[in-house]
Amino acid sequence: MPHESRRCRGGAVVDFGCYGAVLATWLMEGRRPTSVVASRSTLKSDRYPNVDDDTTIVLTYPGASAAIQASWAWTHDTKEMDLHTERGSIHAGKWDDLTVRDENGPPSPVRPPPLPATLKDEWTYLRHVVRGECEVDPLSSLEYNVIVAEILDAARMSK
Repeated sequence: MPHESRRCRGGAVVDFGCYGAVLATWLMEGRRPTSVVASRSTLKSDRYPNVDDDTTIVLTYPGASAAIQASWAWTHDTKEMDLHTERGSIHAGKWDDLTVRDENGPPSPVRPPPLPATLKDEWTYLRHVVRGECEVDPLSSLEYNVIVAEILDAARMSK
């Protein structure tokens, strides 16, 4: 398939890119990035002949940037995030694996607070939201997810 017709299709860029895009939107308090650039590849063309299966999306904000890696081509799943600031970093591994590191200091494990009962699982959360018993989490909000759709559309269109 010619490159131009594949340019707008979305595989991993939208499927897994959405997670990083919503986290970046949340961390940036709902601000839109000033720039979205993506590099998309098909590494397993026999398996995914018509879409990207490996993508890096770079979001630029005033004073910050975010790099999102989304892939169907990796050998194992990984749901990790690193947040770097002027004074240190936070590494969020799977589930409750959280490590904080001060500038030039050793990593220190931190136990995150327990989730509220309304976030026990997705069905419990949905039931509480529908009944008006809790606020919509920003990560699930329409406002943030409109921005996420804009980010992913710009990533799909990026050359």
